[in-house]
Amino acid sequence: MAAMDAIGRLGRCFVALLLLLASGTRLAKGARISVKSQLSENDNSEARTTEEVSPVGEPWKIETLYVCMQKYQSAGAFSSQGKYVDQFCLANLETALETARNIIFVSDMTSCEAPKERHRLKLCAMKGDKPEGRISYRKRTHVPKSCFRETNSESAYAVIETSVDEETCRKMMKTPHGKQGVLGIPPTTTTTTTTTSTMTIASAEENEVADIECNCESGFIGVVEGRSCTCKKAPCEVVGSVGDGPDCSCMPGLKGEIAWHGSKADGECTAEIKHLFNDGQEHLWQYGGKSIKCCISSRAGKPAFLQDMKADLLPSEGAFGRWSKTGCGYMFGDTYHNGLKGHKGAYLTCPVPVTRIMDLLGKDFDEIKAFINVEE
Repeated sequence: MAAMDAIGRLGRCFVALLLLLASGTRLAKGARISVKSQLSENDNSEARTTEEVSPVGEPWKIETLYVCMQKYQSAGAFSSQGKYVDQFCLANLETALETARNIIFVSDMTSCEAPKERHRLKLCAMKGDKPEGRISYRKRTHVPKSCFRETNSESAYAVIETSVDEETCRKMMKTPHGKQGVLGIPPTTTTTTTTTSTMTIASAEENEVADIECNCESGFIGVVEGRSCTCKKAPCEVVGSVGDGPDCSCMPGLKGEIAWHGSKADGECTAEIKHLFNDGQEHLWQYGGKSIKCCISSRAGKPAFLQDMKADLLPSEGAFGRWSKTGCGYMFGDTYHNGLKGHKGAYLTCPVPVTRIMDLLGKDFDEIKAFINVEE
């Protein structure tokens, strides 16, 4: 009898254990669903929400100055500090300077191109109170480049301005992509008079007509000479390049592809600067009071980063699950490592666009040529 009681108690314990395990399994499944839902919400927050020209909170006005600005993400539930993330958007220059203290402007507009619509630029309103203003990336719009024109700004960063009214810009959205993807030139007209002829380089409006009449191919620009129009090689403004029009290429010692969209060159030239990183076990580059680290990704197509390790605030894109705040993975996320340590037997390398080197050091191209091994 006692044996039967013991068996009965054992059976009841076994059933209780099965019920407990089943309850735990349901709880684990519930936790996974919650995390997946959160990730889904984050993915949706990156979607473009409107086809309008101007995002909510950013009125459209002709001759408004815009810059390409990197997104600053405020501290949140998983990070005690704010950080810059790999997202860029056009921002109203005046508003950004007035309301934001965490500012990074870039030296060209390539970073602000819409990934799947290279003929358009991402445009964002500013949000947040001074001095915590930042770009509202979730509610961005994609605007044709042709709604803007270049400026004669001498700033280290690129500045463009709106060149048409909102209704005209909306109509431009329905034009061929090739026509949408060209920034207008600054609204100036230069006239050179010789003993035999007068040459006028067309303004933005005139140039559009000239291109149509001349039927210029990509890499060329229409120039009005008297009553006739001639296609001439367009100036190539890619930093680190030589030659104009189809002859434009990166200087010897640099690498990169340059493509033409109408009369506008698109691309960047990259320098291999691994020879500069020779300080200590972390292989840092000491320059101008900065201790610079080169972080590269083992995944093709992801950009290299130069990080001043003396900066007051280091990036923390990959902080979750990592402890070394100075590690490339902690700063820039999965797949990133020190390019000068030969990760898993990889070649030592640090390929960086020359514009990023210029931005970091605050110098122009002529000033950095001496130490990036450019061949004249």
